Amino acid sequence: MDQLLLQIIFRQWDKGECTEVDVQRRAALPDRYPLERLPAQRVGSDNIIIDCHGDDRLGNRLQYRTLPDHSLRIDRFHIDDQHLAYTDDRSWNVLGSLYEPWIQAHYQWRYRVEESGLIYWLYEEVILNAARTEKFQPDVFVSAKPAEVYGPLVTPTSNTPLRLAD
Repeated sequence: MDQLLLQIIFRQWDKGECTEVDVQRRAALPDRYPLERLPAQRVGSDNIIIDCHGDDRLGNRLQYRTLPDHSLRIDRFHIDDQHLAYTDDRSWNVLGSLYEPWIQAHYQWRYRVEESGLIYWLYEEVILNAARTEKFQPDVFVSAKPAEVYGPLVTPTSNTPLRLAD
């Protein structure tokens, strides 16, 4: 049985981190890492592995759900047996095939945050690396460049983080 290997990277910042130095620091961060079985999350019968990296300032940022048709929603991405799709809150768009060596998709957006009586904008870049392999390959994302890079994708229309109901 094939394994679906997913890596999601969050980069978050606020208005105080928009200087040229901050932009360069974020740009220098990797957009892929070696996969780690632990603390990666397994979904289903261990055939889906989700490896998460980066910032999570508000906690519990990674949102995913398996659907009755055995597809997966992770953040603003939909993954079925063959394809990766993305939504900007208006429509779903198929990006590419998961049967390439691996593919990458990314988008940036901002959303309104209320915390301790303060309201501010939290900016975010989300990167998703996806591969379908015959077995677990820890170096799948670092041993070669992606077959396709999709992005920057259309910015989501909402000003709140995506929450997937169970």
